Amino acid sequence: MAKRQKSFFERLTELNDRHDEKHEKNTTNKSKRNRATIAVGATIAVGIVAAIAIPLTVNVTKVNYKEAKPQDSEVAIFYGPNDQKLSAINAGQLQQAVNSKNIEVEKKIDAFYRQAIEYLYQQEYEASQEFQRIWNASLQNGESVNNSIALRSLEDIRKDETNKLEDLKENLKKNYGYENWEKQFNEIISKDEYGNSLNEEQAINFLVFKQIESEAKRRYQLEYKKQTMDYINRTANTTIYKLDENGNQVKDSTGQPIVLFKKGQHVFPYFVQGENYFVDPNNANNVTTLLTKSFVTALKSPTPFIQNYFNKNKVILPTVYKMPGQIDKNNIYHPLSSNSDKDKEALADLLKYSLRKKADGSGYEAVSNLDILAGFKTADYYALQTQGQSGQQYESTKEYYQTYLGALTQSDPTTLGTTGLTTAEEIFTNSIDEGLALFAKDLLGNGNASNIPGFNITNPDSANGESIFTTWNNTYRFLLASLQSANTEADLINRINELNKAVDNQFDNTDKDLYGRLFVSTSNWSFNVATGPQGQADNKIPVLFSAQGMPNAYFVIKDKDLLLARYQEIPSLDEFKAFITKDAQNYAAGNKTYFNVTNKLSGTTDKEAIISSLLSDTDFVNKMLQTPNVNNDNTNYTQEQINEITNNVQSIIAGKQSDKLLSILKSVDKWIKDQFNTGTSYNFTVENGVPKIVYSYNPLVTSQSSALDTIYSYLINNLWKTQPAKNITPLTNETEGSK
Repeated sequence: MAKRQKSFFERLTELNDRHDEKHEKNTTNKSKRNRATIAVGATIAVGIVAAIAIPLTVNVTKVNYKEAKPQDSEVAIFYGPNDQKLSAINAGQLQQAVNSKNIEVEKKIDAFYRQAIEYLYQQEYEASQEFQRIWNASLQNGESVNNSIALRSLEDIRKDETNKLEDLKENLKKNYGYENWEKQFNEIISKDEYGNSLNEEQAINFLVFKQIESEAKRRYQLEYKKQTMDYINRTANTTIYKLDENGNQVKDSTGQPIVLFKKGQHVFPYFVQGENYFVDPNNANNVTTLLTKSFVTALKSPTPFIQNYFNKNKVILPTVYKMPGQIDKNNIYHPLSSNSDKDKEALADLLKYSLRKKADGSGYEAVSNLDILAGFKTADYYALQTQGQSGQQYESTKEYYQTYLGALTQSDPTTLGTTGLTTAEEIFTNSIDEGLALFAKDLLGNGNASNIPGFNITNPDSANGESIFTTWNNTYRFLLASLQSANTEADLINRINELNKAVDNQFDNTDKDLYGRLFVSTSNWSFNVATGPQGQADNKIPVLFSAQGMPNAYFVIKDKDLLLARYQEIPSLDEFKAFITKDAQNYAAGNKTYFNVTNKLSGTTDKEAIISSLLSDTDFVNKMLQTPNVNNDNTNYTQEQINEITNNVQSIIAGKQSDKLLSILKSVDKWIKDQFNTGTSYNFTVENGVPKIVYSYNPLVTSQSSALDTIYSYLINNLWKTQPAKNITPLTNETEGSK
């Protein structure tokens, strides 16, 4: 432990020394997809399928997961004129019909999707050819012609893939002979890597599709790029004309060639500062561009992505620290323990003191590391270099924070305690415990923050009026008091060193159970507000504590980990745009971006979303009306077939939303059960046989509805700004009984 303390303190001392020197110089996982069930057609079938496919009902007293109907159970009976039973359909037959229909629908959608990808790729190919011409006609000093920008044509790609299969066939003929090679060839192309193809043409089509799929999706993907103002202001060296696919000038209605750019004109006129490019505040030549990857000029703007992301989601900037220790909710008296030296070292560091320069610069002072922890700002404060802040100041501030973050928590300091830009939905679906910190006041406090248990980070021993150090030796208490009477900086440093050695000694030699007692002593006052049937103390463990002393922060008590979490919601579109601007400017300055902005903003690229986005494109629909339908004897698609695909795609998209709601319902149900299974839950109780949320024990105040109904209903209305279809809802006793 002494070695650990010395290393920590030396790091901080060196950091302070470097800060002084600089100041002096400056004074000058493949998951399986769940597809939505496609309706068979008849209204009665839809109802029956829903009952089979979603056998989940909820009432206010308990949650029942209904078993699916037996395969031989009759779900539809057909009678003749004299009530004579003619035939029946059982659950197995109906489910088989649904599955067969799903396979058929998926084949149609897959074929349509491949045509959509080819359409998108062709647009990107043509635009890339034009972009390459514009680039080479606007070369700046020191640049040379670049003919590697443009994408390859579909014809060239198809030729290459055809040649690869020809090579494969020749090798098979050599190895298996002319009588057996074809069997081997058919076995090979029937594998996944060849699209499970039945013949050579299908295999070639699949290989071409896989080659172009990623490039075809360029319009749905945003990216940051570091550039200079020379790139933004790039101008044409000569008149640039519009050309057709054969390289001939395209004429207008009067027979004149269409001019794209005259000599001296900006060739990237779509750039707008603050919208799609951002300038480093400290160096006006450095910029970050924020554009889609598309070569199509009309599809480069990030604005639709920004607006769509913000309008649909509650946008959150998380700052979360993993605190030292392991949680055991079954051990009410010592719920926090440690099996590692790393945990004990971090806890010891929390109880130590550091040397810090006074705010007025007049000297140094001793400061508790708990005060330093409570003084941490949110991650964006350290991640984003602000206007007027030099690069050196930015790095110094960030380094100071990272040093303490690494010493006082178990978080990776290189992340600054953030996972990046996220949404309320993502936080909640990743962890219900952490998600509840977003809605603690409403869900666990019934709208009253004072109902949330809490304790003060900076003064944990004051919660119950007794010091956690009462059993410690007098040396520690004397050294703690002596910090205030240090006469010189050197004297203060010596006293801090002696105090910190006393902390290490206490952990190493005196108080083996200090780790667990620390947690209990700082929180028992909260646990003990709960009373048993006879009014006796009834210790409980809450889902979370309010971390008093740190604004809008909560200690989240998970099954194994203790987290200190803060979540900032970005309340307006203008503020969201301002955040993106700061992040992009920070990137332009040569700093790391911590928020994963471009990946979060990029559009969904699953096949249904892409097809849906293209079905409003008249040119695409017209092209499909002239395209052979491989699922219909290669006759051209009809409007009726396109309408059918439209309906199927929309059904799947809606089904995914239903799956999302169902998943939330099931995860909340399981989580509530887990809370009860510990037997120590502070936030839940059973009242008249109904699981309820406890808002207060003195007097007892609980939720009106069941815990599941209350949490689920709240989440459906608050996880998103644009709510998904609410067709998965908890059922009351009366509703269930009437079915």
